[in-house]
Amino acid sequence: MEVNGILNNKEAKSGSKNIMKIPEKIKNSFYRAFLAVFVFYFLWFIVNYTLLIFLMPKMVFSLPLRLILDLALAILALYFTRKVRILARQNQGNSRKLNTKKLAFVSFLIMVVFFGGLIGYYRIQSIKDEQYVKTHVISFNAIKHGNVPASQYYSTIKRVQSTLDSLRAQYKATPLGTPLKEIDLYPDHDTFVIDTGITSTTVAFFQVVNGNPTIFIPVDLFLIQPESIAHEVMHAFMYEELGNDYLNIPLWFHDGMAQLYSFSGMNLVDQRVKTNVGLWSEKPNVLLSPDFILNRLNYPGDDESIYLFYSASFSLTDFLNSKDNRHLFTDIVVEMSKGISFDEAFKNVTHGDVEKTYYDWVNQCTGLTN
Repeated sequence: MEVNGILNNKEAKSGSKNIMKIPEKIKNSFYRAFLAVFVFYFLWFIVNYTLLIFLMPKMVFSLPLRLILDLALAILALYFTRKVRILARQNQGNSRKLNTKKLAFVSFLIMVVFFGGLIGYYRIQSIKDEQYVKTHVISFNAIKHGNVPASQYYSTIKRVQSTLDSLRAQYKATPLGTPLKEIDLYPDHDTFVIDTGITSTTVAFFQVVNGNPTIFIPVDLFLIQPESIAHEVMHAFMYEELGNDYLNIPLWFHDGMAQLYSFSGMNLVDQRVKTNVGLWSEKPNVLLSPDFILNRLNYPGDDESIYLFYSASFSLTDFLNSKDNRHLFTDIVVEMSKGISFDEAFKNVTHGDVEKTYYDWVNQCTGLTN
């Protein structure tokens, strides 16, 4: 009786433990699901920052193509996870068997370290940005529209001011116009579009408002596209340098210089590769005539043509800047300050005609002769 009582007591305890214990099947499903998610994001990161940068830049901006790409990566992740599971079953009898639990745990640790380091980096950077704004002379007013996060507020001010300082040190022509007076900051792109009345495809823009040069910025976008700040600041700086002659500069040179200054180092190399792929594989026939670029007074009406115009303007200006014209902008500003037109200033600086230079650029990019 006593023995049976002890055995029954042990069985009852083991039964209660089994009730509390998570079934092995559920745990394995969790490990496999976690591993699949880890592999998916690993592949996503690799593809977005290598393949898309060099080969398919327009896919970044196309939602349907992005969804197709993400679906393909999810299928690859599931396929890889299934293969791991099969290998684990095949190696169950081996001394060095493949353990999916350990693999999932290692994946988890990698993700924790990666995201922890990322959060720590941005936190330290946020503190540095705030210190910069509080200790440096800021040459413009920053106006907040809505609930702009403090970290993005300080980081945007720092980027604008440091970019202006860099431009003023690099281009030492005597300013003829008014320096940047104000930046208007919006918490998100929707608020930016509603308040400014600008088109929904516009990322940011520069405008002279009642004589005050102003940049309008939705700060959330610059977590992804910091080069957009440099682009708009370059527009503001060109107005500072040129004054009333700002409107006499052709549109392609405005945006070509802004695009050129937006990128540096590896980002500049990436942009050149993206431009060559996107520009000459999309619609090369459009670029064989200078009308689309040189004679344009307003931006094209559709997104694809705008992309083409920006890419061509960047590539043409980059071509000019690489032909022993490192001080191209400064030299043109100096020439235009003498009261001559852009075309005359261009001829004096480059010793060539604008249209002939255009065809030189086309010939270099395509190998075609005209």
